[in-house]
Amino acid sequence: MLEQTFFITGALLDDLIRVLILDDHPAIVDGYKARLTQASDILVLDGLSFADQLEPALQKNPVDVLLLDDREHVEGGVV
Repeated sequence: MLEQTFFITGALLDDLIRVLILDDHPAIVDGYKARLTQASDILVLDGLSFADQLEPALQKNPVDVLLLDDREHVEGGVV
C-alpha cells in the first residue's frame, strides 16, 4: 500500500482520487490512463487486463473509483 505521506506533484496521496482500471482491451486501458493522468487530482493506480487480477489489486491498494468493462469474464461467471 502507498504511504499516506507520499507526494505526487505536490499533492498528498490522501488528496488524490485513486483510480483502478479493468478492461481486456489494452487500447481502452491506455486511453483512460492517458486522459486521467492529465488531471492533477487523479492517481491511476493500475490498469488490469484480467478479472482475476482485480481482487488482489484492491486488497493491495484501496481505490476511490473503479472503471471496469461490465462484461469482464472470470472462470465460472462474469465480474
